[in-house]
Amino acid sequence: MAVPNTTTFTLQNVVDEVNPTTDDLADCFADATSSSFDSNYSGDKNNLLNFRNYGGTQTTTLTVAQSPISGGSSHVDLGNQSTSSQNISYTWEYVSQSGGSGVDVQYGGVTRSTGYVTPTITSSFNANQYRPFTFGSGGHNTTVYFKFTLISATVDIVPSSPNNSANTQTLILL
Repeated sequence: MAVPNTTTFTLQNVVDEVNPTTDDLADCFADATSSSFDSNYSGDKNNLLNFRNYGGTQTTTLTVAQSPISGGSSHVDLGNQSTSSQNISYTWEYVSQSGGSGVDVQYGGVTRSTGYVTPTITSSFNANQYRPFTFGSGGHNTTVYFKFTLISATVDIVPSSPNNSANTQTLILL
């Protein structure tokens, strides 16, 4: 079992994972396998905390960004994942709309008002996140704005606010 990914683990946790010749920190470093260190914490390999998450799954901090706007629309790009074999939880907010004749924005088959936030959605990781809203009547040349907020990931680290959110837009040409 890996050394815990915390700052409160003990030398005994490291000894149990590394199984050194003698049970001291110097021998733990001498007998450790380089590829088992978590690069987020390995440092100069001279401190007990350099063994944080030794033998565990290395995580990264996800990035959340708006994709380039193409044809008046964009989506959210999630990046820097250590693995796509994880689940994520997130919400979408209907922020506003401008221009054109206006459009009915719907979620779950119900027309929603600006400020509506979806219930938390949990899904398998996907690098491209698209709004779960549909559009009803109207909308000629209307731009609709949404906000995506990442709440959690089962492996990687979610950035703190405001870096866990991104805005998107959709141009309705009907």
